[in-house]
Amino acid sequence: MEEFMQVVQIADFEFILRRAKETDIDDIVAMEEDVFDGVAPWSEAVFRAEIQKERGHLYMTLRHPETNSLVAYIGAIFRPGIHEVHITNLAVTPHWQRRQIGTFLLTYLMSLAQQSRYQRISLEVGVHNQVAQTLYQRLGFQIVRRRRNYYGQGIDAFDMAQLLNRHG
Repeated sequence: MEEFMQVVQIADFEFILRRAKETDIDDIVAMEEDVFDGVAPWSEAVFRAEIQKERGHLYMTLRHPETNSLVAYIGAIFRPGIHEVHITNLAVTPHWQRRQIGTFLLTYLMSLAQQSRYQRISLEVGVHNQVAQTLYQRLGFQIVRRRRNYYGQGIDAFDMAQLLNRHG
C-alpha cells in the first residue's frame, strides 16, 4: 500500500491527514469509547479487518502534528457495483468537536467519491444524535428511512444519503 500523508489546514489549525494503519487501531478504539459514551461500536478486531482491506475500503486519520494525538477519523466502503460510497465511521474527539473537522472529513470524502464518479453517498446515524444529523443535512444528506433497533438495545438509526452531482 502506498503511503499517503497530507498536511491540511482546518479553521486556523494544521493537521496531518493520512490513510489509517494498524498502528492507529488502539487510538481509534479509545477515541470511539470517548465519543460514544464508553462503548466502542466496533471492536479492535473489526477495525483491524477493515483497515487491512485496502481494496474498496478507505480509513483516514487526522492527527495533531505536534502531539501526534488522534483528532478524528473517517471510514468508508466504495461499492462500484452500485456506484455508492458508504461511510462506515466518523468520529471527532470531544476536544476538537464543533471546529469544522467533521465537515472537512465529510467533504473530503465526498470530493473523492465525486472525482471517482460515484453517484451516491450513504451513512447511518443514531436517531438521537441530533448534532450529527444537523451536520449531515447541512451537507446535503437526507433521511431515507428509519432502522428499528439498528444499534441494539432498542436504539434506532436513520439511513441518510445524498446523490452526488455527476457533472463535477
